[in-house]
Amino acid sequence: QQATPPDRVEHLLIHRTEHDLFPSRLPEMEQIGHAYFDEMSKLLDAIMEITAVSLDLPRTYFRQFWKGIKGTSPHNILRIAHYPPKPQGDDDPRRLSYGEHTDSQGYTLLWQQHDAEGSKETSLDCVPPKGGLQVKIGDEFVDCPPPPRAFTVNAGDLIQCWTNDVLLSNTHRVSNPPDGDTTTSRISLVFFTGPHPDTLVECLETCP
Repeated sequence: QQATPPDRVEHLLIHRTEHDLFPSRLPEMEQIGHAYFDEMSKLLDAIMEITAVSLDLPRTYFRQFWKGIKGTSPHNILRIAHYPPKPQGDDDPRRLSYGEHTDSQGYTLLWQQHDAEGSKETSLDCVPPKGGLQVKIGDEFVDCPPPPRAFTVNAGDLIQCWTNDVLLSNTHRVSNPPDGDTTTSRISLVFFTGPHPDTLVECLETCP
């Protein structure tokens, strides 16, 4: 069986430590990247509290696994993803911007590029670039364009296990721009999350 071609994506990872690497020609990127990481951590706190309340657990139940005395979990990682244009002549239908998969751990907080021109990211009439996130429903992948001013939140495999299938980890992918489009590129900010590595994950008794 022929191997699947590599995904068409470039990325930079931010772990929020002194070991993060940033392009030297963009000295402001470290401060901006770390500030965004911190804001996503606050959003994650709120989402984990909502999750706990929805499961009839104490509001701060999950905080011990993500923060506590050990600080922020090392499984929280910000991924700046660049999906470059599809090169002329690259017609392999198996080669995607990012192939189908499920996320393995906690919630993924995704800011998709909302505007094709990059100038109306938070407007109510933004038009996303062609191609992008698709979610598998049944046997088909359907487009999942970002609503204006909204994040896309995805539950990973660990969340599905922890909640005893109350919250499901969906299969998704990033599709290519339409055939013949060799100019469209996209940027996504992907905040992956997960508890501390020594967390014991057991099915919650409050779940069915």
